[in-house]
Amino acid sequence: MTTNNHPTSVLISQCLMEGSSRYTHGMYVDLRYGNVSVINSTFKSLARPIDLRFHDQCQNINIERNRVENTLSQRHIDLYKSGSGKSENCTLNIVDNIVSQDSGDTSQTGGVRVWARYDIMRINLDRNSLSGINYLALYLYLYHTSALVSVSENVIADCEKAMHVEAYGGSATVSIHQNTVLRNFGTDIIKLITADYLKRPLEFERNSMRNNSNTVVTVEASNALLHYNVFNNPDATSNIKVSTSQGGYGDVNATLNYWGSVDSRQIAGKLYDQRSNPALPLVIYQPYFENSSLSSVYEETRRFVTPDGILGGDVNGNVTLTVEGSPYTAVSSINVLPGDVLQVEAGVEINFLPNIGVTVEGALIVEGNIDNPVNFLPQSTEKKWRGIEFLHTE
Repeated sequence: MTTNNHPTSVLISQCLMEGSSRYTHGMYVDLRYGNVSVINSTFKSLARPIDLRFHDQCQNINIERNRVENTLSQRHIDLYKSGSGKSENCTLNIVDNIVSQDSGDTSQTGGVRVWARYDIMRINLDRNSLSGINYLALYLYLYHTSALVSVSENVIADCEKAMHVEAYGGSATVSIHQNTVLRNFGTDIIKLITADYLKRPLEFERNSMRNNSNTVVTVEASNALLHYNVFNNPDATSNIKVSTSQGGYGDVNATLNYWGSVDSRQIAGKLYDQRSNPALPLVIYQPYFENSSLSSVYEETRRFVTPDGILGGDVNGNVTLTVEGSPYTAVSSINVLPGDVLQVEAGVEINFLPNIGVTVEGALIVEGNIDNPVNFLPQSTEKKWRGIEFLHTE
């Protein structure tokens, strides 16, 4: 179906589409202007069961509560933004769908693909179940868009690859939250790629990754934040692997996660970063949680400053940052609470990760001088730190 340039509303609801060969296609819509909804329908044994192209004047696209099974070629659900203009009022909802492939089916088919170019208002990829996909289960490509993007509460299990998210340019806000990723295999099970000029951090938080193999998360991003996740993958070679094929990036902020162990040597052993290849950035993983419920930070990583110069959290008393311990890296915001004293010796350098800063309610004493200054610097010259905020001070 190809629509013209007049407002069009397409509704497909409570339908059954079933095929028997890779030449039997499902639903194809080329939407020029208007809305389309595919709701409460079942697609079985088809080539390209839900195939939707949309253009600049589209408004709402809803793919909801469908069951898509045993696709014979291409992808189960495929949404592609054509044209180079803006779709500022366009919202994509791909929610509450069940996408599956039988365990004995060897067809190399993908799960859900969303290819979004230029401005779209919002993209919701939420609460979908994807299982048994023989290729990539979920692929999201963003190019120069300012969309609000939610990838949340999806369950991805027993797939060759689980999720790849690529964001290039624009000011998109990408939140990947509360997804469950189980028993997946293949290389790069989750891959996060952002260009170094993406304006806002990609947030990867409160996801649960269990019993996956090979490399669980590959990070090729200048400003991804990975917090409050559960990594419990005994057979994985790496929980996080840093890649820099798109250019040089700074260190990866992966603090406040659970790693399946409290042994720092075991944790570091499953991080492919500067420890494995000096040319790569470092994955900063301390402090971390001691259990999968994320209820308690492991005591040995709770300290304000670690022996290897990692800073963050409450000062908790009188602390001096010495030039011998410099440079330091602030991985979470520094809080100088009432009664605390943070003294910084001349010549000390503190590098702050993006959006990290200092809040002062107690005493901050900085002893730099013209000949031996104290340097507060962003960890990446292209990403701002939050600065110093003085509240009620002593």
